[in-house]
Amino acid sequence: MHARTVMTGIAVALSIAVAGPVPAWAGSAGDTGATPTPGDAQPAATDAGTKPAPPPDVGPEAAPDLPVTSLPAGFELHRPNYILPLTWTNRAHGKSDAELKFQISLKHRIGKTPIYFGYTQVAYLRWLDRQHSRPFREINFNPEFWYRFRPGRLGPDWLGLDLGYEHESNGKDLPGSRSWDRLYARPWFEQGRWRGALKVWYRIPEHGRSSPDNPGGDDNPDILKYYGHHEATLGYTFKDGDWVSVMTRYAFGHRRGAVRIDYAIPTPTYRSYFFFQLFSGYGESLQTYHDDRTRIGIGFALLQ
Repeated sequence: MHARTVMTGIAVALSIAVAGPVPAWAGSAGDTGATPTPGDAQPAATDAGTKPAPPPDVGPEAAPDLPVTSLPAGFELHRPNYILPLTWTNRAHGKSDAELKFQISLKHRIGKTPIYFGYTQVAYLRWLDRQHSRPFREINFNPEFWYRFRPGRLGPDWLGLDLGYEHESNGKDLPGSRSWDRLYARPWFEQGRWRGALKVWYRIPEHGRSSPDNPGGDDNPDILKYYGHHEATLGYTFKDGDWVSVMTRYAFGHRRGAVRIDYAIPTPTYRSYFFFQLFSGYGESLQTYHDDRTRIGIGFALLQ
């Protein structure tokens, strides 16, 4: 990957990050998704500089009093979209191991149905490694479909349930190929400034590999020993606009887990956020899910 291509991608990401707010809500903690129902009336600001109130149908990743971003019709932000120009891990041995990390995540509601499609991509770029032409060390691709249930008159309007399917892979050839497919249930809530979800999954089994070069076999048969079967997320938005989210996973029986802390502070223009991320544990990415690592990064983000 040449520097010109890399910098073009970074420029596009940053141009999105500084897009101005509009009086509408978009977006959806960690790995949970949420969106206002298309067609619902969206509240508008009444005075200059006043941010709109959230609509009645928001999900666990939405948060009140946050600036929002204009996207093409039918698309919304799903998980946080961010770029961390410099991250460092406890396994780095020099500046060439420092990585740029970014995440792009969008979702789309299919017609007027309660069915959604989402796509998330996470990339790790060794942009200081000039000796190897600043390569992308890894890219994870994560498409998913889910059905969203809201109880409405049958229960509290601040609860919801997503039932879905997702695929995750790194797009590499053997022996570096990693992939898995999951069915999941994700009950979630949004109450005032609090948002949370518990995602529980079942891995769709794959047959064993008959030989090391057989592309049809299971790339990572032990992945559940590191990811476990669940993920919990809790987020809170402060009155001044700061936002924090904590994600935890734990593989019971194998004593392996992970925690991720995201903290965002609005920029002076309220068009984007200063973004801090700390990850510690197993399963940061598919290529390195066996590694117990800690990563710290700082950059910019769009949350809604």
